[in-house]
Amino acid sequence: MNFYKLNDAGSYAPKIVKLNNLYASHNLTPQKLDNIITKIMAANYGKSLSRFLDKWSTIEKDPSTQYYWEVIGSNRKNVPLIEARNELGEVIDASSENAGKNNSLIYLVFPDAWFHVGETIVGNLNEVYPFKIKDMRSEGTNTVYAVEIMRYMPEGVPADRLLLGERFSIESSPVEAELSTESGGIRLATPMNVYNNWTTIRIDQEVTRQAMYAKINSVEIPIFDKDGKLLRTTNQMVTAVDMEVERTFDEYCCNAMVFGVSNETPKRTYNNFGKSGNPIKVSSGIFEQASAGNKEYYNYFTLDALTNNIYELCAGKLDIADRTIMITTGERGAIQFHKAVLQNMTQGWQLFTIDNYSTGVVKKVKSDLNQNSIGAGFQFTEYYAPNGVRIIIHVETMYDDPVRNKIMHPNGGVAFSYRYDIWDLGTQQTPNIQKVIDIDGVRRGYAGGVVTWFNQDNNYMTTKTDVNSTTRMTNIGAIVRDATRCVSLIPTILQGVN
Repeated sequence: MNFYKLNDAGSYAPKIVKLNNLYASHNLTPQKLDNIITKIMAANYGKSLSRFLDKWSTIEKDPSTQYYWEVIGSNRKNVPLIEARNELGEVIDASSENAGKNNSLIYLVFPDAWFHVGETIVGNLNEVYPFKIKDMRSEGTNTVYAVEIMRYMPEGVPADRLLLGERFSIESSPVEAELSTESGGIRLATPMNVYNNWTTIRIDQEVTRQAMYAKINSVEIPIFDKDGKLLRTTNQMVTAVDMEVERTFDEYCCNAMVFGVSNETPKRTYNNFGKSGNPIKVSSGIFEQASAGNKEYYNYFTLDALTNNIYELCAGKLDIADRTIMITTGERGAIQFHKAVLQNMTQGWQLFTIDNYSTGVVKKVKSDLNQNSIGAGFQFTEYYAPNGVRIIIHVETMYDDPVRNKIMHPNGGVAFSYRYDIWDLGTQQTPNIQKVIDIDGVRRGYAGGVVTWFNQDNNYMTTKTDVNSTTRMTNIGAIVRDATRCVSLIPTILQGVN
């Protein structure tokens, strides 16, 4: 095919858009007024990411200061043991004798003052070895508790129950029937402030006067609901440059909200500076914030691995009725989920049969190949696990984007498509994830030469060159209120990337 002269369909980033640039990129020809190019932005990567973000509500804030939210933990927890000492103050190790013989004191060292004098606390084996707190004192940043065994056990407690990492929790606060003194107390979980920075996004583009008036007629602008369903389209006249600037600016903002990685140092300073000498601040995006939650990598996908992760988070926290879980994935992940359900059912449900009358798995179709043609097929998009867990698969197009997701999966497609994310485990009145935008919205500015952007004579030229420029700028951010309500199951090939 060397005798063919082929021109590759190329892309480029012109500093100043000229009219011939638009001829090439938008299939425009001079004076062809009836040229219509319908460009549905929802089909582009930028708008698919917008629809991903549209699932969550928006908070408007003043960008002059950082924004923060409060996270409050539980007042019930296990406290890991730092070390234990016998009645002589000697540190107990694996080779030590039993401690606490004949009700002698044992000294337990914990990282904080979580327990109260008079309470009974228990370790990993719970009521097998209960300890009554007799006294407590501070030792640097740690707290030392003097305890005795709270049951008849003259032989004492084995040393392996008093080693580093043994987890202790509160059991009770028993006292004598008469003339008792103060005992026990409450624990208050105080809110912790979590903050995030703003990311300031800006785009500038110059365009010649002739190119400025080149229009894309009857552009169909899609209108979606919050679930991503197309409601309608509306036609609007826009310039080619304006539309491309808006599309690119939208992609900038979406990428920053979803994939932004904070550039703040541990000392809350910045190492990146603009031409002005001021720091460039990048806020933490949704994926980075959620990564502090529950994340696991997998080589081989199974329903057992998926449901076990869900059980770990549901047990004792979510009512049976609140265990409907929406999992976001790509198209490859949805296919993998279907195959896993099918394998689980055919191997474990020996009597499983398909009721074709109600499901329509096999049905008659039209074909030139045969007058009596039939089609067959189905896809599992939900799975009902024990203990009320219902898993629903939702496919998000950005997981399959081949431009941003560059690592391929050995089973085909981009590796990101095999990722499974739960963004909001359980039912909460306050949304777990929200977008944060500038209260003043997007600022739009125009600067002109001898003729303005709006086809008017310009008595106050901002440049001697016969070009016009347009600028967009705004501040954006995102909130993941509680990362522990997020769950991610990620292919191992993406370890270190996601």
